[in-house]
Amino acid sequence: ADTHRFQTRDALSSVLQTFWGSDNKFLNTCYLLLSQPGTLVRNFLLGKRQKYFRPIPMLFFLMALYAALTFWMDDVVTPYDDISIASEEMSSESPTMSRVIDFVNNLFQNKIYAALLDVLYCIIPFKYFFRHYTMERLDGTKEPLNLAEHFFALVYIACINMILAFFALPFLFIPDSVNFIRALFFILPNLVCISMYSEIYRIKWWKSAWINVIAILTGTIAIMLAILFCFGMVAGIEHVMR
Repeated sequence: ADTHRFQTRDALSSVLQTFWGSDNKFLNTCYLLLSQPGTLVRNFLLGKRQKYFRPIPMLFFLMALYAALTFWMDDVVTPYDDISIASEEMSSESPTMSRVIDFVNNLFQNKIYAALLDVLYCIIPFKYFFRHYTMERLDGTKEPLNLAEHFFALVYIACINMILAFFALPFLFIPDSVNFIRALFFILPNLVCISMYSEIYRIKWWKSAWINVIAILTGTIAIMLAILFCFGMVAGIEHVMR
């Protein structure tokens, strides 16, 4: 009998409570991702998850917030802004190929899409190249991370990438700072990833760094081959239909 109708303030309070509730899971997770990423991810993978904000909802919230803040800006600052998959001459030969190339270029040059791509194309290389290293579980067994665990670890890295993007936004208004910010976007998340995997597997940082470099290069080559394959398929289909 005492239950009141929902009002606008109730909806707003519910949203804010989700991210900034009494336990401050969201803010606490953001802080730990920047200060102790390896410890946070290791604990999360071992099952100590109650005090951390879950990675996938966190990533999508950060992406939505970033998109809302930057929709009016021409430069969303990604390390791939200067990449062009193909020349204008190539894209002008075929309207279909031109649309495909524009789509791929926009995919790489958008900060949000780039963060998702970084997760997806690194999962299998990280699983393969870290296969000889194990993480000690709470029951004493030692096993390497599986694909799902690598996925969650890399999603947290993408969250770090997005958090750093918020810190970078004010510098966009400083002349000649954009290229420096792009460089930081490429370097800092990779350094965090090296530190994180070093902590997860309890291995030397240089071993983690070496495997990270090999895995990222392998993933990059794989995605570029996939793009070239798509271009070849489009070109082949157009040739057959002529």
